[in-house]
Amino acid sequence: MIFVLGSKKGEMGSRARLWATEPPNLINVAVSRAIESLIIIGNANEWEGLGPMSEIVYQLRFKGEGVLSDLPQDE
Repeated sequence: MIFVLGSKKGEMGSRARLWATEPPNLINVAVSRAIESLIIIGNANEWEGLGPMSEIVYQLRFKGEGVLSDLPQDE
């Protein structure tokens, strides 16, 4: 499963990020549908403090559960 979390940076994208994480239904569906693997594409810095994404980013950053990669971003 590929789960794309796109939003504008900073305050301009905050409403979209809140919509996707509160309640956590959207993320729960993505995780539960991932049979072999789950690929999440998005800016971890923007998503890490929001609902269940906090735990996902924590597992990637500090527990080594998966891969967290920085990609070039357009400014």
